[in-house]
Amino acid sequence: MPEARLYRKEDLLSDLGAVGNRLPRKIKVYLIGGCAMSLKDLKEFTKDVDAIFVSISDLKLFEKELLSLGYEKSVSLDVAYEKLGAYSILRHPENAGFDLFDRKVCNMLTLSDGMVHRSSKYGDFGRLELFLLSNEDIALFKGITERPRDIDDIAAIIKSTAAEGRTFDWDAIRSECMVQAEHLKIEGHLYDRFHELFTRYQIRAPLLSWLRKRGIRNLLYESYRIRLEKGMSHENIMREFEGGGFNKSDIKILRGFKKK
Repeated sequence: MPEARLYRKEDLLSDLGAVGNRLPRKIKVYLIGGCAMSLKDLKEFTKDVDAIFVSISDLKLFEKELLSLGYEKSVSLDVAYEKLGAYSILRHPENAGFDLFDRKVCNMLTLSDGMVHRSSKYGDFGRLELFLLSNEDIALFKGITERPRDIDDIAAIIKSTAAEGRTFDWDAIRSECMVQAEHLKIEGHLYDRFHELFTRYQIRAPLLSWLRKRGIRNLLYESYRIRLEKGMSHENIMREFEGGGFNKSDIKILRGFKKK
């Protein structure tokens, strides 16, 4: 498979327009990642288009038109790309690459109603309606990846938000974590990434302490749930944890799981 190169905003719009002009009906696509940053003038270059669709039929229709334009499905992926969990990854020797997602990214974070509400319409390209996620949601998606360069992008997003005279809305990220609480890995992963953000850029996320506590609670609940599914009673589980060196705060959290 050909490797994706770096492309400017104008290249991305040309490629998106080529697809939109071929579509037989209107579809909506929500852009995240470097491509969204490029269209927001926050990043000069990007190597691919990360696109989320609200329906699998829209995704497959978009994919079909990419294939008709000479794109090929990529079958040789590195570990970082495998973890992104894209439904389809397409590459072209001369155009920007496309990573297509069916609502969910990294098998953790889903395009929610709140994200759709916070997004802004960029424009129409043929029958393609193009939306960009908010700065906060772009940072959130980048916060769940393991790619080193995404920390640089998060820092750039936060700095640009301040330069626009706005305050970065950390509460939007907190609210989204609550909405997507079924995916237990989110808060702990975000804590690690935002802690790295502080270490490298001295940008402190005001929800760091909250993320840490939520991450610990999620890990405790996962351990509790596994034992419960194995047939252990709440009392026996508590005896095991109490004898396992857990602190009083952890034990208090574990006791509360009996009510679930």
